Amino acid sequence: MLQYGIRTKRQLPYSGLDLFPRKGSSPHSRRRPATGFHRAMRKKRLVCVLEKLKGAAIIARQLDPRGSLSVASKPEAVRKMWVFGYGSLMWDGWEDALGGSRVDRAALVNYRRSFNKKSTRNWGTAEVPGPTLGLEAVDGMLCIGTAFEFPDDLRPAIETLLKKREGPSFTFPELPVRLPDGREIRALTPVNNRSSGTYIGNVPARERATMARAATGEDGACADYVRNIAEKLRALEIADEDVEDFARLVDAD
Repeated sequence: MLQYGIRTKRQLPYSGLDLFPRKGSSPHSRRRPATGFHRAMRKKRLVCVLEKLKGAAIIARQLDPRGSLSVASKPEAVRKMWVFGYGSLMWDGWEDALGGSRVDRAALVNYRRSFNKKSTRNWGTAEVPGPTLGLEAVDGMLCIGTAFEFPDDLRPAIETLLKKREGPSFTFPELPVRLPDGREIRALTPVNNRSSGTYIGNVPARERATMARAATGEDGACADYVRNIAEKLRALEIADEDVEDFARLVDAD
C-alpha cells in the first residue's frame, strides 16, 4: 500500500538497489509495525537515492503521471535527406553504394518529363546532338518517379555525385514530392537549366524526334535511348504520356 504518497519497497519496480536493507532479516522473521519516524526515514532515503541516481545519470528515469517509471529522454532522430529520380536514377542502383533506400511511385508536383536537353557526348555529338530526358515545369502536372532517402550527413557527397553525373547544365533544387503513404517531402531534383545552351524544349517535338533518329554518341544511338526510357517506365508500371508520345514520334518514320 502507499504511505505518505510514496511506494514501499514491495511496490517499487526492481531497480537492482535495495533501498531498505534490514540486518538479520529472513523470509520468516516478523516485521515490526512502521512508526512515523521509520516512515519519514524511508521517504528521506528514497528521495536521496533517486536524486543521486538522477544527478549521476546512472538511470534517466522519472515518475510518470500513473506512478510508474518511464524513460525521461530519447535518442535524437537521425536527420534525413531525399533525392527524386525520374530517369536512369530510378533503375541503375546508384543508391546502394551510399546505403540509401527507395520509395517507388513518388510524385513530383508541377513537373512533367520532356526530352528537352541535348546530348553532345553520350547520345549525340556537337554536330548532331541527341535529345535526352529533362523536366518541364507545368502547373497541375505530376511526374511519377522514385524518391531516395539518405542520412543527411551524406548530402555533400550526394550533391557532388549528382552534379558530376548529370552535368553542369543541371541544378538541384529541393522540390515538393508526395510519397504513396501521403507524406510530402522535399527532395533534391535534377532540373535542366532553361537558360543553358543545352535546352531544346522550345524546339517542336517532331524536330526533336528527327534529331533522335539521327544522333549517335559514345553510349549508342539516341533513338535506342528514348525507347529504353519508355520500356523502363512501362516495366515500373508508370504511364507517362509525354514519353510514350515522343517514343512514337521517334519510331514514326
